[in-house]
Amino acid sequence: MNSKIVKFLILPIAAAAAGCSAVNHTGDDNMNTKFKFVAHRGESMFAPENTAEAYTLAWRNGTAWGAETDVYLTQDGVLVCSHDDSATRTAGVDFKFRDHTLEEAKKLDVGKWKGPQWTGCKVPSLREVFNTMPPEAHIYVEIKSAGEGFAKAFEEARIASGVRKSQIHFISFSVEELKSAKEQLPGYPTYLLRWSSQNEDGSLKLSTEEIINVLSENGFDGIDLGAPDYSITPEYIKAIHDAGFSFHAWTINNPDYAAKLIEYGVDSITSDSPYKLHTEIFGEL
Repeated sequence: MNSKIVKFLILPIAAAAAGCSAVNHTGDDNMNTKFKFVAHRGESMFAPENTAEAYTLAWRNGTAWGAETDVYLTQDGVLVCSHDDSATRTAGVDFKFRDHTLEEAKKLDVGKWKGPQWTGCKVPSLREVFNTMPPEAHIYVEIKSAGEGFAKAFEEARIASGVRKSQIHFISFSVEELKSAKEQLPGYPTYLLRWSSQNEDGSLKLSTEEIINVLSENGFDGIDLGAPDYSITPEYIKAIHDAGFSFHAWTINNPDYAAKLIEYGVDSITSDSPYKLHTEIFGEL
């Protein structure tokens, strides 16, 4: 096996050996401050996405400044973490979260699809994911629906876990959902999610003017942009920064491209493995 691959697999494999036993954060992690890497759905390259185990692994590896999660409201008004509105893909059953309670969701196994060592991983509530966070960690919460019950459920989870408002950032593909969250829960940074394909000349179809207009009109704080590798240029980032907004990039798993984005001045990079990117770019902690 390639020596570089061995390096960034050591910690994930060690954690995987423990499987889905109880996870409790100890608070003694070595949080990297070289760059703001954000663990996409946790350290999801190695652990089952959006589980407490994936987030705990991201913090233990010491290279994630933050993590990203997606939330849905259950029938009994609790926010749970899942990229999809159902557990069809991760648990293999037709299970819509809005039609079931948290207790019912906890009966699902959302880990074994990733590998036998993850059998038994459960759907976590947002509070449980918050509980994995070290004192200085951050989290990007992707809002699918900020409708009735969202604000109450969100604040209940945050206050019960002790996570500070300064640790939380809201993201969404929906202008209306992000506006709703901003109105109901003021004081949190808001970043609009977008994906852009390329023109024939390699430039991005989504122009900086379009981004700046929508951010300005809605009072958002920045853009979180996905685009093909090597398509985001320093000039593109500078235009957003010069307009007074932050620039974040998702989901970047290519270390060479990530290194260029860091050089260009991007504010954060979301990746399926911050551990892999850090090791390839900066070396071991």
